Amino acid sequence: MSSLDELAENIWRDLPFFRRQLLGRERVKDMVLIAVEQCPLDLCGHVQHGSTESEVLVAAWSQDVKRSYCLLYTGDEAKFGPLFWILLSPVLHYVIQKILDWYFESRSNRALLRKWRKELTA
Repeated sequence: MSSLDELAENIWRDLPFFRRQLLGRERVKDMVLIAVEQCPLDLCGHVQHGSTESEVLVAAWSQDVKRSYCLLYTGDEAKFGPLFWILLSPVLHYVIQKILDWYFESRSNRALLRKWRKELTA
């Protein structure tokens, strides 16, 4: 994947149909953008893929992204009710796990993630 949009699109396509339809492409893309922006790159480099530490990293990273995502979509709770927030947590965890899996696939992916994060935080 050469762009952040491609990464977001691939993650969206990998979601189960019901979750994909309920959240929509744009919300999942926003989730990916926020996750990349808040990626703890310093910690990612110190954990092994599939280890207990990586699970702890995903859980902590998910909480950070959830806070920002909730601020972005504050009105959706009233629109969708509690189902939206119940659905959000596992999808968010899934998105972050997919980003982390992609990060560990190759050195070029690590470099791309650093570049995208730098662009988003600039």
